[in-house]
Amino acid sequence: LQLNAVINEVVRALTHDLEEKQIRLQVNGESPAIEADEQLLRQVLFNLLLNAIQAVAVNGEIEIHLSKAGVAEARLEVRDNGPGVPPENRAEIFKPYFTTTQKGTGLGLAVVQQIVLAHGWEIECLAHKPRGAIFRLTHLKLAAE
Repeated sequence: LQLNAVINEVVRALTHDLEEKQIRLQVNGESPAIEADEQLLRQVLFNLLLNAIQAVAVNGEIEIHLSKAGVAEARLEVRDNGPGVPPENRAEIFKPYFTTTQKGTGLGLAVVQQIVLAHGWEIECLAHKPRGAIFRLTHLKLAAE
């Protein structure tokens, strides 16, 4: 799959939410082709972007950064300038039903984690200085050229 094509589809699906909060979304870095189930990858990106959209304030910023990590792997990061995830919650946010929002079901990131593990990838939540969060997906297998 071409990562950029899948990202563009998901961004299109979330256009209304992005425009409503006047969020600036940037996609940068390389656009490697990876091996992945397209529907599941779309679900991962949708959940991560929706979380970022809900986290940032009006006029917030979200960045999707793609890069190669070695000869056979790619890395994808969803970065935002929202309030970030407190260190004590970073281990909890991938557990089912854990939520810090009133409307949240606590299932979005749990689903993301299941899909990530099924692909043999890893996901982590990091602080984004000076503010915000980074969700980093690693070990995405590059497609054979």
